[in-house]
Amino acid sequence: MKRAQNITGSKDFSKSFGSMSEDDPFKTEIRNAMKILKENCTAGEKIEHDRWPDCYVKKYQINNLWRYELLDGKRFIYTILGSANGFTVSIIEAFANHTSYDNRFDY
Repeated sequence: MKRAQNITGSKDFSKSFGSMSEDDPFKTEIRNAMKILKENCTAGEKIEHDRWPDCYVKKYQINNLWRYELLDGKRFIYTILGSANGFTVSIIEAFANHTSYDNRFDY
C-alpha cells in the first residue's frame, strides 16, 4: 500500500471538476475516491502500456497509468508521480460514462 502525499489534477481535469456543482453525485464520487487514493494510490487498476492513449503520453509524459472505476460506468484516469518526498496522484481525465472512456481509448 502506497500512501500519496498529494492529489492533484491536470489542467483539463481541474477545469472540468471545478465546473461541476457541489451537489453533483459524480463530483462526490470523485472526492470519495480521492480519499481512498490518498491512503493507497495503487487502489485503482493499472492499465497495460499498450493500451495508453497517445495523447496522454505526448501531453503528460506518463510512465504509468491507472483507472479508478466509479458507479454506473463512470471512471477516471490517473498517474502516480514519485519524488523524494513521496507519491503524488495526478488525475488526468474523468469520464461520466463508459462510451466516452471507450472513445478515448479507441475500444
